[in-house]
Amino acid sequence: MQQTLQLQHGVVKEISKLSAASTELALKGWRLTGTARVLLLAGWVNYRAALASGSAVHETASIDLRDARLTTHEAFELAELMRQQPRLTSLDVRQNDTMGFEGAVALSSVIESFRGVGVVARSVCGVTPSNSTLEVPRTLGPIACRLVCAELRTFVFAAGISASMGNNKTSKEKPAVLNRRGAFAAGDWQPLLWASGENHIELARMLLDLGMDINEQQPITQISSKYSALHVAAQKGNEEIAQLLLDRGIDKTLRDKHGNTALNLAEKKKHNEIIALLSGVSASLVSA
Repeated sequence: MQQTLQLQHGVVKEISKLSAASTELALKGWRLTGTARVLLLAGWVNYRAALASGSAVHETASIDLRDARLTTHEAFELAELMRQQPRLTSLDVRQNDTMGFEGAVALSSVIESFRGVGVVARSVCGVTPSNSTLEVPRTLGPIACRLVCAELRTFVFAAGISASMGNNKTSKEKPAVLNRRGAFAAGDWQPLLWASGENHIELARMLLDLGMDINEQQPITQISSKYSALHVAAQKGNEEIAQLLLDRGIDKTLRDKHGNTALNLAEKKKHNEIIALLSGVSASLVSA
C-alpha cells in the first residue's frame, strides 16, 4: 500500500515532466523520494513503447538521472529495466556515488552484455543518438571509472580534440573528449591504448582489472604503427602508465611495424625516465 501511495504521489508530482518528454526524460538532480521511483520510470518507458507506431516503432528512449541519489537497489532495478526493455538504450547515472560500486557493476554489466556488431548498444553515461560525445574527466573515482570503462568497452570511439594537447595546466585538467563511431570502425578502437596515450592511470588500471589484453597491438594499416600500450606511453613520456604496464607484465620486446620496441621510441623522444624504466638503469645515468 505504501509503495502504491508513493507511486501515485510520484505520478502527480512529475506528470508535467513525464507527459512533456518525448524520447528523452530529463531528471537530473531528481529529488523525488520513495521506493517507487523506478516503477515510475518503468511505466514511462513502457508507455512510450506502447504508443510507438509507424516510423516511431523503432525509436529509443533515454533517461538523465545524474545526481539523483540513486541507491544500490535502484541501480539493480534500473539494470533489470534496461535488460528487459529494448527501447531504453541510454541512462545517464553519473554523479550517483550513493549507488555504490555494486550498483555501478550491475549497470555496467548490462550494457557490456550488448556488445557486438548488429547489436543496439546501451549506455549508462548518457550517450544517445542525439548526443554521441562522451567527456571523460581526468580524475575518476572507482564508481565513475567503472561506468566509463563500460562505455569504452561497449562503444567504438574516436578521440576528439584532446585538451591534453595543450601545454598549460588548465588545458590538461579539462575532460578528454570522445566521439562515438559506428561498429565498422571497431578494429580501430582500443581503449587501453587510448588511456595510455591520455595518461589516464585510473582507467588503464581498471581496464586491465577487467581483463583487457595488455599486449594488444594496433592492427597494421596505412595510418597505424602496430603500437602496444607501452609504445604509446613511451612515445608520449607517460611514466606512470609505463610503470603500471610493466608492473602488470607487459611484453617489453613487442615491436611496431617499423621494428621499434617501446625503448627505441623513448630513446628517439629522449624521455629519460621512460628509458630508465625500460632499460633498468638509473635516470641519472641515462641523462649523463
